[in-house]
Amino acid sequence: PLFRFCQATSTAFVVTTNETEDDSGNWSPSPMLDAELFKVIRTDKTNNVRIYSVSSFRARASLIPEVKTVADRTEALKYINRSDFNGYDPLREVILIGASMGAQASSPASQTHPATGAQLSPPASPNPAADGIEQQPKSFYATIVEDDNDKMRIEANCPKAATLVITDGFYPGWEAYDNGQRTDILLADGVLRAIPLQAGNHHIELY
Repeated sequence: PLFRFCQATSTAFVVTTNETEDDSGNWSPSPMLDAELFKVIRTDKTNNVRIYSVSSFRARASLIPEVKTVADRTEALKYINRSDFNGYDPLREVILIGASMGAQASSPASQTHPATGAQLSPPASPNPAADGIEQQPKSFYATIVEDDNDKMRIEANCPKAATLVITDGFYPGWEAYDNGQRTDILLADGVLRAIPLQAGNHHIELY
């Protein structure tokens, strides 16, 4: 479960004690983490720490192809904690909270852009082909192009519907715009932010 949580939250390093003291005051080496998943990169006996690098983890902004929906944040964290048994893999699956999905879906279609104040029209068709526009994206990526304390811009492209997962803590008050249209920010994996995307090119702004 520790490895999967590190993967989900873009945690690159883990710090443990190097030695552990028992109730009798005797010191012994702390148990090693799984060498296939965590690599020891430094041992500091003076400060009693051992530092590991995590073998693989999500980029801070990543496109995840599969979705699992659960009832609440507690269920999401339990699912991650039981990854040894349920096969949860955060590199291919994201856990979305059902209640947050329903709340976000009730937002009105017409919105005002927070930066320009311009009135936004209702969202365009999520399927460009339905409008007679042929789009065949050849790549699958999400790239952060601007990152400030109160603003983030991401360029993304996905050949099929996916979920953009941003491994920052979920916090109320943020708004998201996909190609200029207001869109949902969902609670992902119990602690993170996620935005559902249809196939195609996307310019994402968060304020």
